[in-house]
Amino acid sequence: MFQVVIRKMLKNKWMILCLLLGLILTVALVSCIPVYTDGVLQRMLIKDMEAYHESSGVFPGKYFVGANFTYDDAADIQKKYEAIDKKVTKTLIPSVYLPVLTQTQHLSTIPLPIINSGEKNKQPTAQLEAFSDFQNHTKITHGKAFTSGMDGDTYEAVVSEEAFKTLNLILDRTYLISDTLIYKENDNPKLKVKVVGIFAPKDLNDPYWFINMDSLKNSVIINFDLLKNNFVKNGMNVINKAEWYYAFDYHIMRLDKNSLLTHTFNSHIEWINKNSRLLKIDLPIISISKQYSQRESQLKTTLLVLQVPVLLMLALYTFMISKLKIDYESNEIAVLKSRGASMKQVFRGYLIESCMLAFIALLLGPPLGLILCKVIGASNGFLEFVNRGSLPAYLNIKTYLYALGTVAFFMITMLVPSFLASRISIVIYKHEKSRINKKVFWKKFFLDVILVAVSIYGIYGYYKHQKVLFLSGAKGTDISIDPLLFIVSFTFILGFGLFFLRLYPYFVKFLFWLGKNKWSPVFYSTFIQVGRTAGQQQFLMIFLILTLSIGIFSANTARTINKNVEEKILYATGADIVVKEHWESNKLYLNKPSMLAGNASKIGGNKELIYYEPSFETYKKLTGVKAATKVFRQDDAGASINNQWLNDVSVMGIIPYEFGKVAWFRDDLLKAHWYNYLNLISDTPNAVLMSRSVKDKYNIKEGDTIYIKWGTHNYFEAVVYAFIDYWPTYNPNIKNKSGTTSYFIVANLDYIHARYSVEPYEVWLKKKNNATSNQIYNDLAGKNINIEERKDSTEQIINMKNDPIFQGTNGALTLDFLVTLIVCIIGFLIYWIMSIQKRILQFGIFRAMGLTLKKVLGMLLCEQILITGSSVLFGIILGNFVSKIFIPMLQLVYSSEEQLPPFKVIFDQSDYIRLYIFVGIMISIGFIVLGAIISKIKINQALKLGED
Repeated sequence: MFQVVIRKMLKNKWMILCLLLGLILTVALVSCIPVYTDGVLQRMLIKDMEAYHESSGVFPGKYFVGANFTYDDAADIQKKYEAIDKKVTKTLIPSVYLPVLTQTQHLSTIPLPIINSGEKNKQPTAQLEAFSDFQNHTKITHGKAFTSGMDGDTYEAVVSEEAFKTLNLILDRTYLISDTLIYKENDNPKLKVKVVGIFAPKDLNDPYWFINMDSLKNSVIINFDLLKNNFVKNGMNVINKAEWYYAFDYHIMRLDKNSLLTHTFNSHIEWINKNSRLLKIDLPIISISKQYSQRESQLKTTLLVLQVPVLLMLALYTFMISKLKIDYESNEIAVLKSRGASMKQVFRGYLIESCMLAFIALLLGPPLGLILCKVIGASNGFLEFVNRGSLPAYLNIKTYLYALGTVAFFMITMLVPSFLASRISIVIYKHEKSRINKKVFWKKFFLDVILVAVSIYGIYGYYKHQKVLFLSGAKGTDISIDPLLFIVSFTFILGFGLFFLRLYPYFVKFLFWLGKNKWSPVFYSTFIQVGRTAGQQQFLMIFLILTLSIGIFSANTARTINKNVEEKILYATGADIVVKEHWESNKLYLNKPSMLAGNASKIGGNKELIYYEPSFETYKKLTGVKAATKVFRQDDAGASINNQWLNDVSVMGIIPYEFGKVAWFRDDLLKAHWYNYLNLISDTPNAVLMSRSVKDKYNIKEGDTIYIKWGTHNYFEAVVYAFIDYWPTYNPNIKNKSGTTSYFIVANLDYIHARYSVEPYEVWLKKKNNATSNQIYNDLAGKNINIEERKDSTEQIINMKNDPIFQGTNGALTLDFLVTLIVCIIGFLIYWIMSIQKRILQFGIFRAMGLTLKKVLGMLLCEQILITGSSVLFGIILGNFVSKIFIPMLQLVYSSEEQLPPFKVIFDQSDYIRLYIFVGIMISIGFIVLGAIISKIKINQALKLGED
């Protein structure tokens, strides 16, 4: 049986190769999902650790256990110390799988008096302390290091520079330590400490230094073994505390072992809590893991939502190619049955074949998926890759479970039809083949109508949710979302795709009817072939519609996410770079009246706050700066208009021409181009622009006079020329202090300066095309410009792109797009190769009747246009339509206050160009392959006795 299967596979080697290639790719893509998800989560976990380290200064892999012996007797101290030391070093630490970067044990006494020159009064106190492995992490700046033994009855010690000054010590001098807990009051002190050196850490960033150096300013450090043996084990009850510190390498943390690690640490915490009177523990990893778990859930949900359509499409793909193969071999199965082969023998042959294909796919698919994940892990945006470190991806049990599930589905889709076909005899097969096709399942039960109805319900639920979101101002994740919203885009595509197939036969009949008396034999044969076998083409057509629609939807989703996030940053910042320089003022004199009298002539003889404006021209000459402008901001202004007083008014003063060259603003946010609004306040200096919120609440109209003031200034008069909904940095959705919509006024800065003295303003900078932010910052530093605040939109965009969730979203969408294109061309070729091989007899008859190869190829081209062309066209139209309807659902992850500028669906021309090129290549390759197959048909082999 095995040899028979091998011979059959070799006979149809090209078809088997295409099927195997498609299966390997499907397994690779499916197994890529857990690999990529885990890889992104792994990167996110490590980045969260690194962010914690950078923000807090605490090493994330810190493991600290501290014991306090202040109120214990000497005998108890020794007993408890040994028990805790054994538990920590022999049980707790070995239970953690992470490698230890460094470790130390710290012992400290209570503060003890240092007797200097025999004087016992007013002496400083210090703790005797010791650290294991101390000398390997320190350097001696003065003197020498202490030895491992005692110098007679004297302990050698080192101190920090801070302790040397605080305790007023002298190098190479011996000090006496006295305490009534050690010695009786009338005894002479016998504990001697000689300060032999001053130390400093070799590297302050070394995780060994779990304590701050400032905490050692009252400490004298001696050898660890001496302190432990002579104080702890000898029963001196001056030991105050013992601390065990380990620094685990958190970069080795594995996502699949995170739960195990958390469980281990929690068990450690439980043990510590049972002895809470004595012990304490510090594990930053636990708190970070809790925060990470929330981000992990968010990322998994995001990736799942983005990958569900592709998973369903791949399921359809495996079902399609398996069904096509069985349909292609149905005649052969029927012949074998007629020649005495049993149903079990036929089924066993397909079982062996499917197992062989599944084994090869399991062997090659997951490693290919791993390679694909590492490549996509370097994505910096949609179809954009940078030289970033590869994704920490690896194969695990979950990967092979996904792969096993894929091949199992493939085997089921292949074996179930083969099992049904093995029960049919040659007579029944020929009888069924000659009958008119029955209605397929989805047409009979109106599955397309049901899916369309579900999609419409999903759209309704989306708009209902959007209304609640806008009215409440809450985040989308704060309100329960109908689960159908996450899969509604796929059901929409599938439903309308099936609905198109329901109408397609009528479309073909209509075209045939238009020219039934004029069609040439080539066109006539094409319409007959397509019309009679429309049911057989439906797998290919729905597959093309799904892949192209999902591909376009993925591309538009990625572009929309990237562009809207970038625009959100640019809008909030206002320009490429915004800086605020330190301004000198007379504030010091105003706060000291006694100084004011003697310096009145220097400051103008009044008590008004005066600022001294730095040179603005310097900014225009900075390296890499294309343009610069002044922008004055005052958020605590008030205004009077039509006898109505407005509190909490934000005023922005600009120089219109310069502002238009520097600021970023989307052109579609206002009724007219925003340059027209700049021209209004440029032509009329006292003109102002007001937020529409003021007009809606106070019924103000263009031409009304407004009086504006802030601080101790007098009012200045202006005229309202226009109302605006949006403006660079202005958020109309934020409420002011009184709980109402914020009020915003844009005025001419020169007009403000003509009435008020100059106050500190921001400088907005626009970079040259190839300039970097570092060039500008280096030039600012070189010119000794003291910058108090800065905002850099490029820097924020880079940070956003480095965010694991953003990377995961872009990587998943890039993967979705590439998957759909690759699977599309493989499915296309498999279908047409099988279809042509099944019709070899038909083409042989056409050639025998006198049709040239050119005309036969013309028939195929017409079929391609009717089947492939119509599917591709409808898939592109449907993909665009779905994008316009469903991509706005991405707003659900933001609150209404965060959606600035308003969400906009982005259609990138380059993506469509790539898609059109791909479709053209796909059809061309398919046509070339099919033409090559037909050209090799031998008529004498195709026309067989007994065939129709």
